[in-house]
Amino acid sequence: MEGRIAYKKPTIGFMRGREQPRVPHRTAAPTPIRFRPNTGKILEGLVLVANELPGVDVFHICKIFYFADKKHLNMYGRPIFGDQYFALKQGPVPSTAYDMVERDEKNLYGDLLVQLSEGLSFYKAETDDYLRLKAKRSPDMEVFSESDVEYLKDSIARYGNMDFDTLWNLAHAEPAYTAVYKEGQKRAPMEYEMILNPQNPHYDEILNDLRENAKIILL
Repeated sequence: MEGRIAYKKPTIGFMRGREQPRVPHRTAAPTPIRFRPNTGKILEGLVLVANELPGVDVFHICKIFYFADKKHLNMYGRPIFGDQYFALKQGPVPSTAYDMVERDEKNLYGDLLVQLSEGLSFYKAETDDYLRLKAKRSPDMEVFSESDVEYLKDSIARYGNMDFDTLWNLAHAEPAYTAVYKEGQKRAPMEYEMILNPQNPHYDEILNDLRENAKIILL
């Protein structure tokens, strides 16, 4: 999986689909890359992870999402979820997914809170302070592309049962994290420009494309 690059221009428009080539273009002045987080896909991603790993904690969830998004971004030129990542003391954290796990009423609308309660149960173990999830239903796999599923399940397999210290060290060594996080800092945004591997042979093409079109790319 890691040795092949299959970059194609991501789909733009109003119908979700698999990645399709688009007409090449040139970008204007660089702007920060921001996607529209796909909350439905994030919810189903949480349900999928909780089905595969009953009792999974929020620390492992955040890292599973991050590494899945990073690998998919570098392979296909778009992340899976479109979440905005922040560097916290605990490592890379997808902000919308984290709010969903925390059921943050300040940042989530009512219907989504209901859907979270219907799809997942939330609890804390006695051993630590991390919230844990169990699924109440199966995930709706129709929201994912084939490549979404491939990379998300690969990330679950790689990191879902990794011991805490190993995963902590791995996540905290990420260049996109170390570039922005300072000790004692509450949080700092992790830009997709840094999550994208500079050694990617399509780096410039992906970067220019996303700077212009990230907000209208379908995820």
